Amino acid sequence: MWLTRNAIERPFLTALLITALLVLGAASWRRLPVDLNPQASLPNVVVTAIFPGASPATVEELLARPFEDALRGVRGVEHVFSVSQESFCYCYVALRDGTAPDEALERCREAIGRIRGDLPEGMQEPAFTRLDINAQPVVFLGVTGQRPLEELRRLAEEALKPRLEAVPGVSEVAVIGGRQREIAIEVDREALLARGLLLSQLLEPLRASHRTVPGGRLQGGREELAVRVLGEFETLEDIRQVAIPPEFDPAKLMQLRRPPAREPSRATRLGDVAEVRAVTVQPEVRIRLQQREAVGLVVTKQGTANTVEVSRGVRAVVAAAGLPQDLEVLVARDTALTVKEALDDVNASIVIGVLLCALSIFLFLRNWHGTLIVATSMPVCLVGTFAFMVFGDHTLNQMTLLGLAISVGILVDDSIVCLEAITWRLQRGEPAAEAAFRGRNDIALADTSTTMIDLAVFAPIAFMGGVVGQFFHDLGFVVAVAAGLSLLAAYTVVPALAAYWYTRNPPRFGASSSEAAYASLEERYRRLLEWALGHRRLVLCSAWGGLALVALLAAQRVGVDFVPAADLSTVVVNLERPAGSSYDATEAVVAQAEAMIAALPEVATLFSTIGKIESGFGIVNRLGPEYAQISVTLRDRRGLLDRLLLRGYELRRRSDSAVADELRLKLNGLGDSRWQVIAVHGWSGAGAPVDFSLYGSDLERMAAVGSELARRLDTTPLLVNVDPSWRLGQPELQVRLDRRAAGELNVFPAAVGREVRTAIEGEQGLTMELGGEIVPVRLRLRAADRTTPDDLARLPVSKATGGLVTLGEVASITRGAGATRIDRRDGQRDLNFKAYLAEGISLGEARVEVERHLAALGVAREGQVAPANSRYPDLRWGWRGDADTLAQSSGHMARTALLGLVLTYGVMAVLFNSAVHPLTILLSVPIAIAGALLALALTGSSLSIVSGIGMILLLGIVVRNAILLIDHILLLRGQGIPQREAVTESGARRLRPILMTSITTILGMLPVALRIGKGAEIRAPMAIAVIGGLLLSTLLTLVIVPVTYTVIDDWRARRSSRRA
Repeated sequence: MWLTRNAIERPFLTALLITALLVLGAASWRRLPVDLNPQASLPNVVVTAIFPGASPATVEELLARPFEDALRGVRGVEHVFSVSQESFCYCYVALRDGTAPDEALERCREAIGRIRGDLPEGMQEPAFTRLDINAQPVVFLGVTGQRPLEELRRLAEEALKPRLEAVPGVSEVAVIGGRQREIAIEVDREALLARGLLLSQLLEPLRASHRTVPGGRLQGGREELAVRVLGEFETLEDIRQVAIPPEFDPAKLMQLRRPPAREPSRATRLGDVAEVRAVTVQPEVRIRLQQREAVGLVVTKQGTANTVEVSRGVRAVVAAAGLPQDLEVLVARDTALTVKEALDDVNASIVIGVLLCALSIFLFLRNWHGTLIVATSMPVCLVGTFAFMVFGDHTLNQMTLLGLAISVGILVDDSIVCLEAITWRLQRGEPAAEAAFRGRNDIALADTSTTMIDLAVFAPIAFMGGVVGQFFHDLGFVVAVAAGLSLLAAYTVVPALAAYWYTRNPPRFGASSSEAAYASLEERYRRLLEWALGHRRLVLCSAWGGLALVALLAAQRVGVDFVPAADLSTVVVNLERPAGSSYDATEAVVAQAEAMIAALPEVATLFSTIGKIESGFGIVNRLGPEYAQISVTLRDRRGLLDRLLLRGYELRRRSDSAVADELRLKLNGLGDSRWQVIAVHGWSGAGAPVDFSLYGSDLERMAAVGSELARRLDTTPLLVNVDPSWRLGQPELQVRLDRRAAGELNVFPAAVGREVRTAIEGEQGLTMELGGEIVPVRLRLRAADRTTPDDLARLPVSKATGGLVTLGEVASITRGAGATRIDRRDGQRDLNFKAYLAEGISLGEARVEVERHLAALGVAREGQVAPANSRYPDLRWGWRGDADTLAQSSGHMARTALLGLVLTYGVMAVLFNSAVHPLTILLSVPIAIAGALLALALTGSSLSIVSGIGMILLLGIVVRNAILLIDHILLLRGQGIPQREAVTESGARRLRPILMTSITTILGMLPVALRIGKGAEIRAPMAIAVIGGLLLSTLLTLVIVPVTYTVIDDWRARRSSRRA
């Protein structure tokens, strides 16, 4: 081939081109962004809205339902989920495959905009976002010190937040916790009643008195002056002096027209009916860091930003902030450390894999020159891949580096086969240059075939559909590029170096202990193969029967998970107090729990949030003063590499699950609270792996079956922390209008609702500058007038015909209980269940258990018909979360595997010009699958999307050995050698390259399989599956494939003779 000939004849040109590729790859490596996961565009839109003071039922009625109706009609929307909590509405819009998320977001914004006028007053503007797996919080900071919380917050907002927002790659900095200043206008109810005023009547004069109005430009003489009417408040006294007319036209007042004339002495000032003062208020979320009250700063990065660089910039800002010495800024969490540790682990696996491959090559070849020739191809392929990653807009993440790690052994296969063919010709006395050229041509078809098959298998992974496909897109791309570069190296680098070095230093061939051992192995294999050819029926029946039995037994022992569980050194503790609990009561219990948790030697830091519970990807799962979440960061765990290097004795010994189990026992029953202790595993953070929903139109029947199901699931040992979404018992005051009395007095519900909302929650529509700080202004009843139901009954409300009545005259006020959270799905109430897996239980086992209980209750799955004897024929249930994603991903992976098989067959059919021989080669695939299942079972690993990708990779790896055998058999048969002799000779001739390529591939992946570093449990099953499949396939392919070839060849011969 001209490429190989030119590489041999012009070695310096080859060296120059290879050097250029290495330099380009190294430069590209420095430019690549660093992140934990690949860039993934999740098919969703999230709409959130805040309606301060509204109960979950009110949020559902006034926000969730209108949102759902508007969003379901948007093109590309598949499902709409909503969660209504106190003051908060969360809508998750699931998009159909192929829908552009950015375009869908704009369509959702337009749909909500069309109904904006129908939404209630007081609702803040809806926010439209997308869940971006890469645009996540990177650094969690805590500011503590011996200062009031309001001062800590002010310093965080003024000294830290602007500087952090200026860090390249930062998209948002949120300040949480602490206390905020507020201008409180606290109205005296009795003063209102005495003057015949409504609370809402104070709002328009207040707003009209706080305006700066441009007056245009005054031109005269030589100067031109801008005119402004300065009317904004400058002091609290300015607010107190606002005049409140007893009757006025709000529209006219807002237009700055003069109200009806009246006696100045009778004018009511705001200060006559209200106290105006600056106060500090506790926000809805409180923060504690290391058992102390703190102010938190959450730094979120842009989706395409470099996580490590953002973290470095944030830490630099904190170090140079120049805060007072009595303040301390602590890093509660830094995901860049997790990223760096994960990438360092993969990098270490790559280096160790390269060294192991080089060592195995040397042990086979016993030749340093040959070892260096093959080893040189590895950095060429690995570093050269970085150049293609830059042009493909990829990042350095655990998937791209994992692709390189598992490619280490694959990369040298082409070079090993090429060098072995060259060495074989050198042993027969051919000159080095001629041996390099002819040896390369000897295996050109087989080598090209294997690489083309690699591309046929790996490329579909890069284009696999679904969310999981986006995660593994980078892996498929990297392995495909590396495989292509390995073929290029085998055509150029290996023959050029072989010709150059072996011309100057011819290899020595002679008897040695290693050669004698290999000769003995080769002779034993030859005899085994001859025996197998003489007992073909016995060999094939026993082999395939044994494989089927092994695969069946292994499959029964292997669990099924979405993502393998990994020890990420994080435990999350969720707390739920009785409904109606105050922030102070919840914080007191959190303080007790923190003291118990901090006593454990494995604990490094504690970061507590009072007022909300978050699950995966920052989704707020629970909101309210009765909720809290403690994020526990554990010390790093001592890993395999630490034990091998005799270091890390101070590191953690127990697993995160063991620590979580102890905390669960300690916290159970503390503070009359409900506790969830979660060891965070996998990609979804603290999200529950078991997630399913009941839905229907009959709320009572849903509640009945939900209660029974919750009781059943609480007793199963497979699940922990079973959590139904509905909670009853949230205490509330229910104001019911007396229609007869209200009608007689001309009082309308809208007017009542406005007055009640203003009295309790207050109105915040203004801000003013006070002491150099922009402070919100809130108007509502004073605290003494909004404490009891009787206080509420004395609230003045307006009559449509003029005049006032009290609320108690037209409405009854009673105590009641409502839901703390209301879930909906596509217009129906949705009772969602979440649960976590007990130690050692797989998601597949939990799914079977949940489905068994649902079947026992007679609830049909969505899309299915209910049984005839079902007690709940109108209810349905469906999987959500990991189980649903796993089901969708399994379909995408099955289609990818099928496409890989079809492409593999097509490539081999073209290259071999035969429709039969590729079928013989593909027999190695089921052998490999059986080996993969056996390896997973023996190592206690589960069958997941990660190990599933490993099995897809096997399709391209295991056929290499069979291709080498069949290619040489066909070559000898073409030279007229009889069938049996050709088969035995080809087996013996190809034994060395098959063993070398298999062993180097296994050794290259071994560091990944050994779970060396932090989070390596997620990556290891892929390597375990490949190693197990390749090991069993190599052992059996050497016998089964040649025997099967002879059976098929004899059948074709008989068929041809009958036709003749």
